[in-house]
Amino acid sequence: MRLSRFVVIGGGSIGKRHINNLLSLGYQYVACFHHRLESKISIKNVEDLYSWDEVEKWTPDAILICSPTNKHLEVFDRIKNINFHIFMEKPLTSNSSLFKDLILNNKVFMIGFMLRYHTQIQQIKKIIKNKNYGRIIKADFEFGSYLPNWHPNKNYKKSYVSNHNMGGGVINTIAHEIDLICWFFGFPNTVFTQYSGSDILKINVEESCDSIFGYKNFNVTLHLDLLQKSYNRSINIYFEDASIKWNWKTNIISINPFDKKEKKIKPKSEFDVNNLYYDEIADFISKCENNKVRNELNLPYAKKNQHILNEMHNSNRKKKYIELKFNGY
Repeated sequence: MRLSRFVVIGGGSIGKRHINNLLSLGYQYVACFHHRLESKISIKNVEDLYSWDEVEKWTPDAILICSPTNKHLEVFDRIKNINFHIFMEKPLTSNSSLFKDLILNNKVFMIGFMLRYHTQIQQIKKIIKNKNYGRIIKADFEFGSYLPNWHPNKNYKKSYVSNHNMGGGVINTIAHEIDLICWFFGFPNTVFTQYSGSDILKINVEESCDSIFGYKNFNVTLHLDLLQKSYNRSINIYFEDASIKWNWKTNIISINPFDKKEKKIKPKSEFDVNNLYYDEIADFISKCENNKVRNELNLPYAKKNQHILNEMHNSNRKKKYIELKFNGY
């Protein structure tokens, strides 16, 4: 079935991005639902909605949930029995365990992990899959970015990222690296996480943390923080016979075989971050039109990803390694 009508839940920066991409894809019937009556999207030909009755009367083919993390379960519960597909920005929810009971029958659900649409990330995935360099020895992932610079004209302390009751914190907000770890290597067996204890930003959530994910024959380390004033996103993977390195700034994959010359894989075209979101939504629509209820980013996967996030928090709280069990997801 061809999709033609969309409602985006939430008119923040990510909601606006998805709306503009839907319009760029040629869709004419796009509405935005607001949780607050005083909100307005101010994008030409996009209708503002303020009640769930209005959402249902709009008769959308698909809903895009872009509200703050703490609203995700509330929104899902409101719309799960209505006959349309659901795209949800990551993560599935905040630290609640209520996500375990979520059910969506016969409709496509897709959780939004846009880094999977990065061509260089896809190249790394192929390298791992091809097993050309022997077994994996270890891998290191890092994300660092200065939160006050995300939206310079707004008070960062009022954003959802800075507030526990809105599902914020660096773990929930920067869930992309956890997704990539699972996409590259499968689900880990154990996790140990420790917050840094720093209080540089004066917010009531973790602003920096380090984790170790345990697999059968190797470990993966992950560092996340909201403190680095020079944006840093990088992946380093070490195999028996080579290492590969990539970072966001250069966007070049360096492959260093131990007995051969270094090889560099450069992107085929100039990088535009919006292409990640554009391709993501185009893929979601394709999944809906082909009724791909079973897909790599479906609701069962989103639950497993959320389980890992929750156990990272749990590990810090208990100061111990946590065995990750995915039964029932």
